[in-house]
Amino acid sequence: KEQVLILHGAQTLGENVYDLKTELKRVPGVEEVSVSSFLPIENTSRNGNGFFLPENRENEDQHIGGQRWTVDHDYLKAMGMKVLEGRNFDVNISADSQAVIINQAMVKELRLENPIGKQIANNWNTWTVIGVVEDFHFENMKEDIDALLFCIGRSTRSVTVKLGTNNEGQTIDEITKNWDTFSPNQSISYAFLDESYELMFTDVKRIGQLFKGFTLLAIVIACLGLLALSAFIAEQRSKEIGIRKVLGATVSNIVSMLSADFLKLVMIATLVAIPVAWWGMN
Repeated sequence: KEQVLILHGAQTLGENVYDLKTELKRVPGVEEVSVSSFLPIENTSRNGNGFFLPENRENEDQHIGGQRWTVDHDYLKAMGMKVLEGRNFDVNISADSQAVIINQAMVKELRLENPIGKQIANNWNTWTVIGVVEDFHFENMKEDIDALLFCIGRSTRSVTVKLGTNNEGQTIDEITKNWDTFSPNQSISYAFLDESYELMFTDVKRIGQLFKGFTLLAIVIACLGLLALSAFIAEQRSKEIGIRKVLGATVSNIVSMLSADFLKLVMIATLVAIPVAWWGMN
């Protein structure tokens, strides 16, 4: 997701968006360009569908829900998505118009073994699987990763530009000039994918910070309790401490004597708490 620039509002260009894509690919510092309305971040286009294996068309118990995203041939490369099995779309293979790439979640939900070459259908189409892409979050982290299918099609709301690591500012200036050429009456609007992706996890991070705050507060309260209890016991044993001092005991000896019982209890509590906390966190 790093070094990925999303240009918004590209649907206003109509079919000229593909001419813009061609020009952007010529810009030094641009590695890949893709046109698609579907992005792996919240509050962007979604297309929920029901999917099934052709032989299970009449068996609704074997149908699953998922997403169908229409993308172009360069989408996976621009996004840096990992194809684990099979291959990516190829513009030179005309049959890819009826091919799909699916994620691991769909493989699991449809119980596909050796998914490459298998067929997947919905109520309108039947496709052949040519690849499996590694799962990635495209909604809030607290939700399970949904089944997802990529197919070739036209959806022009956004342009995705994969940038190189050098002269990023100059590259963005060149991209802006090309945008202004194709859309002189509409200012360019863009965002970096990693920044948009980060916003999906703000609530999770906020909860993490709350946990840290309450944890520190709990530790402080526990330590205050230990301090009060140790002071109380020291007060109760003041005569014993006085006798030990008279007999030559040092301050460190007395502190060690008073601390030993507490340290034993703390160690026992720690040994009990660590595996419980580890299990709870996982």
